[in-house]
Amino acid sequence: MQIKSFEELSNQQLYRIMQLRETVFIFEQQCDEAELDDLDFQAQHIFIEDKGAVIAYARFFTPENTGKNEIVLGRFVVAKNYRGQGQAQNLMEGFLEHVAQSYPTATLVLSSQCYAKGFYAKYGFQEVGDPYDEAGIRHIKMTFCPENSLTKQAQAL
Repeated sequence: MQIKSFEELSNQQLYRIMQLRETVFIFEQQCDEAELDDLDFQAQHIFIEDKGAVIAYARFFTPENTGKNEIVLGRFVVAKNYRGQGQAQNLMEGFLEHVAQSYPTATLVLSSQCYAKGFYAKYGFQEVGDPYDEAGIRHIKMTFCPENSLTKQAQAL
């Protein structure tokens, strides 16, 4: 598992990340919004590779980018051939460990596709508000506050 800024990504890693995101979000899920945005330049990119392919990926924005004491997680994705093999859990656990060590008091925020909210709930994320449409897919905002023991969660992993 690796965590890199945009500038630290190799050309091949960037290509494989974009390829995975396009395959899942545009072709599989038929999102009705452009996948590429200028936010990737500011994000930290966490990913798992296997045999040169990026098989699990997410991006996140740190308090330096959000202007608040919060981390915003997004674009969480696992390649179709690797689903059901624990890669989503590996990615989430690596992310939580990193956050617990680097930003132990930050609140975590994400926009979960409604079908996936149970996955995030297993890690202590809680729903906030009502579901809404994002890119043609139903989502729900979820948060995880450090007072809900982010450090304990990461230590248990």
